[in-house]
Amino acid sequence: MKTLDPADARKLAVRVQDVGLAAINTFVQQPPPEEYRAVAMAVLARALTSLQSVVLLAEAGLTLDAMGAVRTICELDIDLAFILKEDPENRTALFLEHDEVLGLYQAKAFQALYKDDPTALSADAIQRLQERHDAAKGRYPDRYKWAGAIKGSESIKMRALAVDRENAYNLIYAEACRALHAGLSAIASHVEEVDTADGPVRRFLIGAGAPSGRPVTLACMCLMQMLDAVLEFLGYSDLAAQLHALVNEAAALGPD
Repeated sequence: MKTLDPADARKLAVRVQDVGLAAINTFVQQPPPEEYRAVAMAVLARALTSLQSVVLLAEAGLTLDAMGAVRTICELDIDLAFILKEDPENRTALFLEHDEVLGLYQAKAFQALYKDDPTALSADAIQRLQERHDAAKGRYPDRYKWAGAIKGSESIKMRALAVDRENAYNLIYAEACRALHAGLSAIASHVEEVDTADGPVRRFLIGAGAPSGRPVTLACMCLMQMLDAVLEFLGYSDLAAQLHALVNEAAALGPD
């Protein structure tokens, strides 16, 4: 799919969001589901919110910041596809309970920072977090990896390969990471060299640049993949057909 101009990218984002909202509206009208199905909807809702952020930032010319939200969508797409592919109930539990492990370390860091303020975080609160951490930690060989207990799925790259998201990882996720991490890609657009009568002058640029359709295009690509997986998993065939028509239309858009 080609990079769209900002106006066409916004139109596509609106249509993608419409399909996502229709899926959520259909879901909430049904009987209470298993938790893992509700979590899939929560992930979709988070991704749709990030899409709104991408549109706002990209249209404001804050392209690199928009790519941060693109990375969120891409990572959510990969992880949700991985959860839904096999044993979704257990994988959802791993995904959710991982927060219990990370929460304790963050709380202790907060407590150490405000050690002279007894109201910042009580010993009882730390104890409760410790108990929840201890109950969950046996499932996480590496406390920073929620899927670490599933052999061959420890990293997001491994999970991407497992769910046919290799292109999304190598292209979209990688581009978004380069925009965010400290390095040339994150700073190049903030420096320019201008020729003057006195010779070259280096300028440092602060603020927004030109609006860009690229972050929105990439975000829509990830979200359409996510929606495809969710709609198939839930059996929403009418919405799936609507999405596939949109995917085909989107593939034909963009400059020649």
